[in-house]
Amino acid sequence: MRTYPFLSVAILLLLGATLVQAQQETATITGEIKDASGATIPQAAITITNIETGISSKSVTGEQGLYTVPNLRPGLYTLTVEKAGFTKTVRSGLVLQVNQVVRLDFALQAGSVNEVVEISGNTSLLETETSSRGAVIDQKKIVDLPLNGRDYNQLALLSPGVLAGTPRLASIGFKGALNVNGNRVFMNVFMLDGVDNVSYSNSFRGDNVQVVQPSIEALQEFKIQTNAYSAEFGRSAGAVINATIKSGTNQVRGSVYEFLRNRSLDANNFFSNLTGQQKPVRQRNQFGVAIGGPIIKNRTFFFGDYEGLRDREGTVRFSTVPSINEKKGIFSSAVVDPFNARAPFPNNTIPSTRFDPVGAKIVALFPDANLSGTSNNYVASPVTRTRQDQFDVRVDHNFSSALNLFGRYSLVDSNLFRPAPMPGLAEGSFTDAFGSGDNRSHGLAVGVNWTINTRMTSDFRFGHSRGDYFVSPPNFGKNGAEEVGLKNVPNAPDIIGGLPKLIIQSYSAFGRHTSTPQFQTPRAYDFKASLSQL
Repeated sequence: MRTYPFLSVAILLLLGATLVQAQQETATITGEIKDASGATIPQAAITITNIETGISSKSVTGEQGLYTVPNLRPGLYTLTVEKAGFTKTVRSGLVLQVNQVVRLDFALQAGSVNEVVEISGNTSLLETETSSRGAVIDQKKIVDLPLNGRDYNQLALLSPGVLAGTPRLASIGFKGALNVNGNRVFMNVFMLDGVDNVSYSNSFRGDNVQVVQPSIEALQEFKIQTNAYSAEFGRSAGAVINATIKSGTNQVRGSVYEFLRNRSLDANNFFSNLTGQQKPVRQRNQFGVAIGGPIIKNRTFFFGDYEGLRDREGTVRFSTVPSINEKKGIFSSAVVDPFNARAPFPNNTIPSTRFDPVGAKIVALFPDANLSGTSNNYVASPVTRTRQDQFDVRVDHNFSSALNLFGRYSLVDSNLFRPAPMPGLAEGSFTDAFGSGDNRSHGLAVGVNWTINTRMTSDFRFGHSRGDYFVSPPNFGKNGAEEVGLKNVPNAPDIIGGLPKLIIQSYSAFGRHTSTPQFQTPRAYDFKASLSQL
């Protein structure tokens, strides 16, 4: 299946506007420059410099003393205002965040440009220029707050109106599931580095709403907007989650890490204790490395990261199976003969000569009960195994203070096997989450920001994503119907896998679920272009 849900070109001419609307994941700073009497100052020089990369962007105020500097990467900045006849004013410690529009006004004092007024302090600026509602989760929160499984989506729950997805989605490890202001989980839009990051698979294939979910080590910050966002995000009824990957700086920085969890310090599961079972298997290793730095100082930067996951988790599952006597045809209550005027069988026992050969083979596949009673009399702790490897590579290049380019490629490759509640062909798969999932996701983003002059800017983004999501039942490729002698059932090699779903009264469902295998290969292309007059 090949889909092109977002092949679009948007050229926006915003004449006379004071703000850049198509800013995607970058920030914009705007404001007004006045003198001590309150009169506006035209032609004042504005320079804003990223402290970590040394890259500067410049502008000048217009006739009304207004300025706007768009397309700024999230980070820490210093802003300088200069005008002949006035003291030079320097504001340091400005924290700009993803998709932020902030206003910063200055009142210059008369004097020599050799005199400097310095204002310092690392502060986040209030966003008074837009009406959108939401919250920015910055790098400090991402790193400092505890995250189960290092899943950054959990931090979105800090925003008002955001709730976790349904317990069913949580039980199968489906990520990116957020209910925002009462909307369903698939009504949200995820963006990464300014391009579409939504997985267009269906039926939960790929185990994530996102094509690429960045590692915590790779994420710079993200913004969740829950209402009243601008037209560029208007296709979402729920939230817009806008994230950005780190870029390198003038200093080489990196990290190496591993997180380990096993059952050594875990208490036994309540149901394992109840049934006298050993603690379920639990072994989780999550590890990785990240590094970023300069290729050419003050001009070209790189960032890369890798993260691996190896996880084994046993889950206690109960089933209702026939007792050993019942599998032999011996019952505790009367059993009638349908072919002999419903006369009771002697001693409540069905003779083995009356067993249907196919039925006998199917009944024999039920595991023996290992608990007392007639309900939930079989318990097992099948082990789900997960392997995942992912990486991101990003390069930023600045041709000049007016023109910069970035490119980013991400890959996520995972394999999961979730065994059914019962062994072998018995299965007892009650959802399509049982079985194997082979998933591979690719994400590509390229962007160009060009400040044509002090009054005109342009922004280009191209994104491409592709997913290969192959989901198979636990016994995929095994012709269970042929093994038990069941006739006239589908037996094509590309869909066989175990036994069809069988319902035997009073016992757990037998056999495979009905909606797998599935093979989905969604593709998406995303192109955006904007031209803005300030």
